[in-house]
Amino acid sequence: MASRCLSSQQSSFFDATTEFKDIGFWSLDFWCFDRMLKSCSDQTYLLLAIRFLGLYWNGSAVEIYVRSNGFDDPALIKFAIGLISHWEVHFSQPETKKDSRNFVMRLFQLSLDFINGVILSFQFSEAREVDERLEYEARLARCVDVFQVHHFLRSSWYHVEFLAPKYDFIWESWSELCRKYLSNPGSAKLRQELVRLEDIHGPSLLKRFRFRRNSVIDREQKARAASDGEFRSDW
Repeated sequence: MASRCLSSQQSSFFDATTEFKDIGFWSLDFWCFDRMLKSCSDQTYLLLAIRFLGLYWNGSAVEIYVRSNGFDDPALIKFAIGLISHWEVHFSQPETKKDSRNFVMRLFQLSLDFINGVILSFQFSEAREVDERLEYEARLARCVDVFQVHHFLRSSWYHVEFLAPKYDFIWESWSELCRKYLSNPGSAKLRQELVRLEDIHGPSLLKRFRFRRNSVIDREQKARAASDGEFRSDW
């Protein structure tokens, strides 16, 4: 990543980042990162892009962006891939390793705002002139991304007790989240497909990336074990 930053070869990515010169931290909405995200040509640029979002994005406008551009928009896709890549790096490191605390906190917040924006776009989606099947597949693909980010959030330790109420979905299992935000009868097929994602992808994520101590998943498993112990003691 450092070598890419120091490269003398000009790129459209770094051209796009010049737009953030003299901009205050956390002052831009998601639309302002459209050009930068779409210019990411490989994984290195995606990882850098997430760093810029961590510095300048105020967490707003994902739902408006999705309603306007659709779920298959390249910037949204690359944002999701960048978040997932950063979480995979984080969880691939030993839990005892000292992370850059400030960035992990920002990654956590970026992920919360990504999920919040996408699920709001489901609730307030507007009619768009697109092929119905393509739109369905695009939504399903983005929800696979949301599922992974949701899993990483629930696996990560953070001061979750102090999160704003709009982020309460971190306390909900994936199936609970799907039933809550896709309660419309017309969404029954998509809802069933999404609930299945936990069975399809959940076990492999748990196996590859161990959840942190005091994370939501850790607390749920401890509470379940304690409840099972109490149940057995009653016999």
